Amino acid sequence: MSAAIFQRGQTPAFLGWLTANQNGYVTNWLLNGKLIVLHTATCGTLQVKNIKGQKVCSESKTVLDNWCRSRFGRKPDACCVCDP
Repeated sequence: MSAAIFQRGQTPAFLGWLTANQNGYVTNWLLNGKLIVLHTATCGTLQVKNIKGQKVCSESKTVLDNWCRSRFGRKPDACCVCDP
Protein backbone atom coordinates (compact mmCIF):
# COMPACT_ATOMS: atom_id res chain seq x y z
CA MET A 1 0.00 0.00 0.00
CA SER A 2 1.06 3.54 -0.57
CA ALA A 3 0.11 7.03 0.55
CA ALA A 4 -1.87 9.52 -1.51
CA ILE A 5 -0.97 13.18 -0.97
CA PHE A 6 -3.48 15.94 -1.64
CA GLN A 7 -2.67 19.65 -1.64
CA ARG A 8 -4.47 22.93 -2.16
CA GLY A 9 -6.52 22.87 -5.33
CA GLN A 10 -7.04 19.10 -5.12
CA THR A 11 -10.15 19.09 -2.96
CA PRO A 12 -12.28 17.16 -5.53
CA ALA A 13 -9.63 14.42 -5.76
CA PHE A 14 -9.38 14.27 -1.95
CA LEU A 15 -13.16 13.95 -1.65
CA GLY A 16 -13.06 11.17 -4.25
CA TRP A 17 -10.39 9.35 -2.23
CA LEU A 18 -12.48 9.64 0.95
CA THR A 19 -15.54 8.27 -0.83
CA ALA A 20 -13.62 5.33 -2.32
CA ASN A 21 -11.67 4.54 0.87
CA GLN A 22 -14.11 4.88 3.75
CA ASN A 23 -12.08 2.40 5.82
CA GLY A 24 -8.91 4.43 5.27
CA TYR A 25 -6.99 7.01 7.28
CA VAL A 26 -5.96 10.63 6.86
CA THR A 27 -3.18 12.62 8.52
CA ASN A 28 -2.98 16.34 8.70
CA TRP A 29 -0.66 18.63 10.59
CA LEU A 30 -0.30 22.13 11.89
CA LEU A 31 2.62 24.29 12.91
CA ASN A 32 5.13 22.57 10.60
CA GLY A 33 4.57 19.15 12.12
CA LYS A 34 4.36 20.08 15.80
CA LEU A 35 0.78 18.85 15.83
CA ILE A 36 0.17 15.78 13.63
CA VAL A 37 -3.21 14.06 13.83
CA LEU A 38 -4.38 10.72 12.40
CA HIS A 39 -8.09 10.49 11.53
CA THR A 40 -10.34 7.84 10.07
CA ALA A 41 -11.53 8.72 6.57
CA THR A 42 -15.06 9.23 7.92
CA CYS A 43 -14.09 11.48 10.86
CA GLY A 44 -16.44 14.43 11.22
CA THR A 45 -13.60 16.74 12.25
CA LEU A 46 -11.82 16.55 8.90
CA GLN A 47 -12.05 19.81 7.00
CA VAL A 48 -12.99 18.65 3.52
CA LYS A 49 -14.31 21.79 1.85
CA ASN A 50 -10.96 23.43 1.28
CA ILE A 51 -7.60 21.73 1.75
CA LYS A 52 -5.10 23.87 3.61
CA GLY A 53 -1.58 22.48 3.41
CA GLN A 54 -1.53 18.75 2.71
CA LYS A 55 -3.61 15.71 3.54
CA VAL A 56 -1.81 12.37 3.40
CA CYS A 57 -4.10 9.37 3.04
CA SER A 58 -3.76 5.61 3.05
CA GLU A 59 -5.75 2.47 3.70
CA SER A 60 -2.99 1.53 6.18
CA LYS A 61 -2.21 3.22 9.50
CA THR A 62 1.28 1.72 9.31
CA VAL A 63 1.97 3.48 6.01
CA LEU A 64 0.95 6.81 7.54
CA ASP A 65 2.93 6.16 10.73
CA ASN A 66 6.02 5.47 8.63
CA TRP A 67 5.41 8.50 6.39
CA CYS A 68 5.13 10.79 9.44
CA ARG A 69 8.24 9.27 11.03
CA SER A 70 10.24 9.92 7.87
CA ARG A 71 8.91 13.49 7.52
CA PHE A 72 8.60 14.64 11.15
CA GLY A 73 10.56 12.08 13.18
CA ARG A 74 7.49 10.70 14.97
CA LYS A 75 4.16 9.04 14.36
CA PRO A 76 0.90 11.04 14.43
CA ASP A 77 -1.34 11.44 17.45
CA ALA A 78 -4.76 9.81 17.24
CA CYS A 79 -7.76 12.09 16.82
CA CYS A 80 -9.66 12.23 20.10
CA VAL A 81 -13.01 12.17 18.25
CA CYS A 82 -12.68 9.23 15.85
CA ASP A 83 -9.91 7.38 17.78
CA PRO A 84 -8.40 5.50 14.81
